[in-house]
Amino acid sequence: MAEEDERRHGGYSRNLWSNGQTVRGTGENVEGGRGVPKVVYVEDAGQEHPIEATVGESVMATAVKNGVPGIIGECGGNASCGTCHVWVRAEFTKLVGEPNDLEEDLLEMAVTDRREGSRLSCQISVSPELDGLTVDVPPQQP
Repeated sequence: MAEEDERRHGGYSRNLWSNGQTVRGTGENVEGGRGVPKVVYVEDAGQEHPIEATVGESVMATAVKNGVPGIIGECGGNASCGTCHVWVRAEFTKLVGEPNDLEEDLLEMAVTDRREGSRLSCQISVSPELDGLTVDVPPQQP
């Protein structure tokens, strides 16, 4: 079970806290017993922007603070504009979870190119488990 779980999560699984919480990911950003998750934003043309993120902050806030092109976040992360739409890569969709009803409604109404993995990045909270999270940024936001 543990080996299968590790293969599913990038070949890496490690207990970092005394409470037994497990961090899964590539292991590239785990230093000194603390996870420093990295989020990779990929522009339509293929340009990658790997950013070290703060645990608890949204994927949108991380992008805006670091000047990632294409993530606007007009509403400041209140799930009311859709300008932080991203496509979460398939290997991370289960880890980020499903959109809630409010997000689902906004994705239906505001997003022109809705796909499998469409999410509002303001609704994805960075966690150590999301180390290596890769999201594709649409060429245009609503």
